[in-house]
Amino acid sequence: MAITEKQQRFIEDIAKHVQKYARAYGILVHSPIIAQAILESGWGESKLASKYHNYFGMKCGTTWTGKSVNMETKEEYTPGTLTTIKDNFRVYDSMEEGVKGYFEFIQKPRYKNLKGVTDAKKYLQLIKADGYATASSYVESTYRLIIQYELTEYDVEGGTNMKINIIKQTGTHGLYSTGRGKDKYLVYHYTAGVTSKKGSARATASWFANPKAGGTADFIVDDEEIVQYNPDPEKYSCWAVGGSAYGNKGGKLHGVATNHNCISIEICSSNKTGRVTNPNDDNWYFTDAALANAAKLGRYLMEVYGIPANRVIRHYDVTGKLCPGIKGWNLENGSDDKKWQTFKAQLSAEAEDNTPVPAPAPAPSEATTVNYKYAVTISDLRIRKGPGTNYGSVGYTGKGVFTIVAEKGGWGKLKSGAGWISLNSKYGHKVSSGSTTPAAAPSTLKWTVTISDLRIRKGPGTNYGWTGAYTGKGTFTIVEQKNGWGRLKSGAGWISLNTAYGHKVSSGSTTPAAAPSTLKWTVTISDLRIRKGPGTNYGWTGAYTGKGTFTIVEQKNGWGRLKSGAGWISLNTAYGHKA
Repeated sequence: MAITEKQQRFIEDIAKHVQKYARAYGILVHSPIIAQAILESGWGESKLASKYHNYFGMKCGTTWTGKSVNMETKEEYTPGTLTTIKDNFRVYDSMEEGVKGYFEFIQKPRYKNLKGVTDAKKYLQLIKADGYATASSYVESTYRLIIQYELTEYDVEGGTNMKINIIKQTGTHGLYSTGRGKDKYLVYHYTAGVTSKKGSARATASWFANPKAGGTADFIVDDEEIVQYNPDPEKYSCWAVGGSAYGNKGGKLHGVATNHNCISIEICSSNKTGRVTNPNDDNWYFTDAALANAAKLGRYLMEVYGIPANRVIRHYDVTGKLCPGIKGWNLENGSDDKKWQTFKAQLSAEAEDNTPVPAPAPAPSEATTVNYKYAVTISDLRIRKGPGTNYGSVGYTGKGVFTIVAEKGGWGKLKSGAGWISLNSKYGHKVSSGSTTPAAAPSTLKWTVTISDLRIRKGPGTNYGWTGAYTGKGTFTIVEQKNGWGRLKSGAGWISLNTAYGHKVSSGSTTPAAAPSTLKWTVTISDLRIRKGPGTNYGWTGAYTGKGTFTIVEQKNGWGRLKSGAGWISLNTAYGHKA
């Protein structure tokens, strides 16, 4: 069935609290927890959820000292057989407290393997194996909800941006599994062997795979890409920080940080001469783009493996080797390490999406009062609750011109009251006095949607939340266009104007949807898949019809579109018949 407004509201309410508390408790993925709440609470409508705010079916056990209630429940101790029992369940005072209680619950030692997991299905498999649920189909049922309602969207929005683009170019040379311990250190290196002006991550990964290579690394970054060489850093160690100490100013962690407990990142270096020169001379440098990728990857790995900032180090800190052999990154040959310290500060700063705790108080009154126009030139500039990335995100501006009424620390307060935006010149610029840069006038057009499941979003892009509604097939009026998206005249939201999903209606013509042919269809099997379109070449929605009689409002190529809006089913007589 199509999602209802009430169900969408439940998802958003639960997700808000999950995203708030997950990081504080070391959990990096949100979608399986949201799906667990849906499954365990029946969309929040079970008595245990609606009255006692226990959305996860958590029992008291022997350690719970809070309020409780004794209720019946069903357990599957033997596969396929449900047994009704009575047990004591935890009671909470609000949805937020119930979600927080879930994270407190999984702090038990048996759930420690959930920390750092970024794959939704793996999370469910682990928590099931740890004894959280007895139902034999628990993983499949819960994961089906993730797919059906596209809950992975909440793994990014407002939480950890785990969709970092890592290219896997793995090898076997220079990897070994004996003695692999818990990752405690994150180590940075540089590609000192590069013979061109700019290094390449893929070329470095190819070199590591060569038996002649004297060392390896887990990841390599350059200006454009992040490449993973080690296929499984939890299983394999790299030849990266071993060897003797050089006895220079570095090397203080020799024998402490080893191949067995380190994850190594190679930053592709550049050389002004286009050839290999001595380490630490003036020819070596890192591009800003390579450093940005190195910082992005570093923050991600720190989150995944629980590595604190004081354990982010250089190869130089382990052996004293001039690696990174770039002035400003170590203390050798008359150099200071200010560039390394600056990079470390950037790395240690909170990443863009990390807002797991309540936002700080609003900006104090010492902000400078101003009044000017500011043109934002990117579509995804975040609006924050205060002047800094340590304040929570409340949305995006989109491109356009905005009035700034206060400034503080390189941030501007929006006249609308929505919040604060960064005034970094990378994202926009001040509009010259006496001039304006108005947003493009809306261009009205008629647009015919040719698919039944085109999502309506809250803004012009997939980075904006889904409203929970689809357009269905038909012709719609677009009153504003932005970045290949159109705003519906109805006010329902924005849709993609990709020609894969529809087309512009020619001037003076209309393209009405074909008149539906309604019929009643009885499904005789319990596992008939509902698909997104009329054919097996269309994706499965994650839902089944179950046995029963359904209303078909459109037929195409032996398939029928369900009146409910859930999707299409096969009208093959092997699976059902006309009622």
